Amino acid sequence: QDDRSKAINVGHVKEKWNKILNLIKPFVSHKLLVKKAISEGKPVPEKVLAEYPDLAEKPKYTEDQLKGIKVETTAIREATGEKIKIKEDATAALDSAKKDINEYKKLLNCLR
Repeated sequence: QDDRSKAINVGHVKEKWNKILNLIKPFVSHKLLVKKAISEGKPVPEKVLAEYPDLAEKPKYTEDQLKGIKVETTAIREATGEKIKIKEDATAALDSAKKDINEYKKLLNCLR
């Protein structure tokens, strides 16, 4: 009789775990899909990234730390098309890079 009651208890525990797993499974799966999309360079909406802050890429420096720092970048002189090196504020360079990235993402989406 003890063996039978143990079997029933094990079955009850297994049933509870299956319910718990079924509840968390969609969230785990969604997080894995988001992680995969990020690793493949696919665009992920900010709203979705907000759900998984551990997946979002963390900047090495804050914008406050970048203020006043000059970085050397390459620019193209419009009149001649010549590449020139310029020093600009790091925050301006960062903003410019973000715009370029967004433009590239739009182009990639059009090509898919």
